[in-house]
Amino acid sequence: MLKDRLITAAIAIAIVLAALWLLPSWLLVIVFAIVALIAAFEWARLCGFAESASIELPVLGSMSRDAVVFLAAVVLGMLGALALLKHPLLILIPIVSWWALTLGEVMSGTRVFGRPLGSAIMGWVAIVGCFFGLAHLAMAGDNGRWLILCLLLVIWVADSGAYFAGRRFGKTKLAPSLSPGKSIEGVVGGAAAAVIVAIVTGLFLWGGFDKAIVGWTVLCVLTALISVLGDLVESREKRAAGVKDSGNILPGHGGMADRIDSLLAGASFFALGMNLPGLAG
Repeated sequence: MLKDRLITAAIAIAIVLAALWLLPSWLLVIVFAIVALIAAFEWARLCGFAESASIELPVLGSMSRDAVVFLAAVVLGMLGALALLKHPLLILIPIVSWWALTLGEVMSGTRVFGRPLGSAIMGWVAIVGCFFGLAHLAMAGDNGRWLILCLLLVIWVADSGAYFAGRRFGKTKLAPSLSPGKSIEGVVGGAAAAVIVAIVTGLFLWGGFDKAIVGWTVLCVLTALISVLGDLVESREKRAAGVKDSGNILPGHGGMADRIDSLLAGASFFALGMNLPGLAG
């Protein structure tokens, strides 16, 4: 199992790096779209749609009619988001606002909308928002590619920091009903790791110390914290669906949605931060 995880992780990292620096921007956006659609396909299975009215689809096989509608809505949402690439705040502000409402849901243990409607809406917002955040950065030229790499580093290192801090110091459960393994101490450890990544990447991006690094560090730490929400929401949907993983496309890691769960909230928030004057320079 560990061997599979390590091999899959190594291959995934190599593919990500190659895509970031070898592909033209439009093709990079297509790669992000494919990843988003795979995650959407998996999310459709988590929503709890009735299986009575099913439709046979080429390659995808049998899916409920409601699941097909969900996938179509995600595709239309992604296309609509691309049409607004030059006006990112029109997409990012509503998406991040929805995540703020979701934070209230998670903290209170309630849901405004039940399944399957609530799960479908949450999946649509998460996947379309994540796709748009990455696509927006990808179309920002070489600087955007560096920002995507920084975003990934912040989330990956924060995840690792949270894991090790949680194992060593974790006593206070963050959300035991959703993810028993997560602790407040782990989140603090992840935030501390994000600070280190932010300072190192900030010094690289600005070629030395600059006052903008302060805002950059704030953005990176907040992104790391918000990314935890994406993880918790996906865990909530898996628990409701009674499954351990969203899929099995990635050996040792589960499904695509499992691997990008932190990005689901983090990407749109990070992209919004980069569009707010004064925060990230």
